[in-house]
Order: sequence, then C-alpha cells, then structure tokens
Amino acid sequence: MSVFLRSALPALLLLVLAACGAAPKPPPVVEAPVVVPAEPKEDLNLVLAPPPAVPGEPPRRPISQDAVAKTAAELRALFGPPGQVRREAPAEIWQYLSDQPACVLLFVLYPGDAPASLRVQHAEVLARRRGASVADADCVGALLKTQPTPGKAAS
Repeated sequence: MSVFLRSALPALLLLVLAACGAAPKPPPVVEAPVVVPAEPKEDLNLVLAPPPAVPGEPPRRPISQDAVAKTAAELRALFGPPGQVRREAPAEIWQYLSDQPACVLLFVLYPGDAPASLRVQHAEVLARRRGASVADADCVGALLKTQPTPGKAAS
C-alpha cells in the first residue's frame, strides 16, 4: 500500500464514521397564522328554505299522504312489482316508471314494527324529462294496477 493511502485511510475512515453517526437536523417549525373569523352579521338568516321552483312550474308537493305508512305488500297490490329496487341499508327505494305521462314514482321504505316488514316513509313523483312537470295524480293513476273503487279516493 502506498504511503499516501496509508495516511489518508484513517482520515477517510473518521470522515465516514462521523457522517454515519450524525443526526439529521429537524426541519424548522413554521407556525400557521391564526385566522379569527369575522363577527356574524346581525341580519344573518339561517332558516332553511326549499329550492327555488323552475319558472312556470307549480311548486312541488308530496303525493297523497295515504301512500305514507303503506306496507310493501300493499304497494305490490296497488302498483305491482317495482321496476327497480335500490337498497341503501336500512332503507329501500322502489321506483315505478310510466311512459304516459312520462314520470317516475318513488317510494322510500324503512323497516316497520314487525321484523322484515317495510313501510313507506316518503313518496315522490318526478317528471322523466328535465324541465317538464307532471301532476302527481296523473302519474299515480297511470301506474295503479288495482283501480280504486268508485266514490273512494285512490291511495
């Protein structure tokens, strides 16, 4: 081994050992500025309002309250099997489609008092075309499989 290598080897060894034992410096701590929210205005109105209606369309209204609390069996007797069932535990959404008038009848069912029984908690009629409107009674009447008896309101 050359004299230069012999004399440089200890220095190189010390340099490598020093590099291995040195701890990295932690990054500097940067504190985020504190944001103080502005004082609320006195005229702030937090009342929930329904979405604005489409111009020229009558305001939305729920279908007959008679539909709420019906059982799944009663719905099947009135409307037949649903065209589509979407399960979102614990609820089920039943969808019925009509071509004339072009509408969708939705029922949202939740578990009832008895085990494995479902009851309607919400019902809604929607037009199948954007911007169109449809009368709830027309849609329900078009989808009924069991026609109401004369003199008795449809459920």
